[in-house]
Amino acid sequence: MTTGAAAAIVYPETDGMPLPDGEYQAPLYVRIVSILLRRLRGE
Repeated sequence: MTTGAAAAIVYPETDGMPLPDGEYQAPLYVRIVSILLRRLRGE
């Protein structure tokens, strides 16, 4: 049995920032990034 090469997954990056996969991940991503920015701002 032979298999073909897997299709490359292309994620749109209009602003160069990573995008969440869906509705569930989006709020988590925003919260995590904001927490990290506040935490690392003083360093």
